[in-house]
Amino acid sequence: MGRKGKSILVVAALGLVLAGCIQNEEDLASSVSFDGQVLSVSVALPSGSAEISGALIRVSAPDMVTIEKVLQFDGTRVHGAIENVPLGKQRHIEIVVTDPNGSPLYYGDGYSDLLTGGTVDVVIQLKPAAATLNVVGILPGGQPMVVDANTLALYRLDETDGTIITDQVGRCNGHIGTAVRSPGLVGGALSFTTGNFSHLDTNVIIPDGLPNGTLELFFMVDSSFDSTASYALFGTMGARCNLAYKDGALIFLKNHSNLHKHVIGKASLRRGTWYHVAGCWGSNGMRLFLNGQLLASNRDTSCYQSSPRGLSENVFYIGKKTYDGMDGVGIYETTYFQGKIDEIRISDSQRF
Repeated sequence: MGRKGKSILVVAALGLVLAGCIQNEEDLASSVSFDGQVLSVSVALPSGSAEISGALIRVSAPDMVTIEKVLQFDGTRVHGAIENVPLGKQRHIEIVVTDPNGSPLYYGDGYSDLLTGGTVDVVIQLKPAAATLNVVGILPGGQPMVVDANTLALYRLDETDGTIITDQVGRCNGHIGTAVRSPGLVGGALSFTTGNFSHLDTNVIIPDGLPNGTLELFFMVDSSFDSTASYALFGTMGARCNLAYKDGALIFLKNHSNLHKHVIGKASLRRGTWYHVAGCWGSNGMRLFLNGQLLASNRDTSCYQSSPRGLSENVFYIGKKTYDGMDGVGIYETTYFQGKIDEIRISDSQRF
């Protein structure tokens, strides 16, 4: 980055934060300008852009709440504006162009000081991001998740003995079932092989009709991991909220009956490496994140809906999922997990 005068900032030669992506034939150029407290963006699309269906812009910084806006799409460009952007230094500006399934096709980002006293122009080069995401893992010994006003349940899985899984919020404990306690990313974790699972002890962790929410956890696949197989990480038996993996991709489902609401993002996982995965739903649509990077999204803003068929379908399981409600993503059998899971949190807000 380089400065020109006091009020003009030009961002050039921005690369991907996503590693291991296959390059398409051309990058996309965008024009981003800030005037007052309005951030405007326009991205010119290449000819023959039928696979592109939308885009979003996100602004974040440590001293502000992240704001995001879905951009308008007219076939030749995506464009729009975010109003009331808080003034300050080092605002992180991200642009994601997506396909009809909500998966990223192009990504670009940059940092800018958005201050008073003039117009700021930012040029962000969007790079192809339509292939496999291969992110660096999380080092053991990191910070544990915390309980706050938006936490519905938090399971640190640090118990050293017994069968109880303790909810740090105190609403709903669980049982380890056939899983095995083991060292984790932060303190203890649960270890799973085919046939092992744990479960929580209530069917009402997520209130019916909850408009916004997040499922998140840390996980590590073990030496027996098969990148072409299917695995269940965490979720309800009725596929009302689930994190899963199938054939080189992570999946977040928020189904109701047979509507098959989901997002799928390609991700190359390394055996023995810790990752953080999060699935969010709400006013920003359904979104799937791996280590904080957006894998996939869609525009479904529907609320969480509990199963109308039976309360047992609303019970959360760790490391197991029946096929029920999974045919929308091509999983037709009961699936388990192969590896470790740590620090599970359920929230009533979109944390990412």
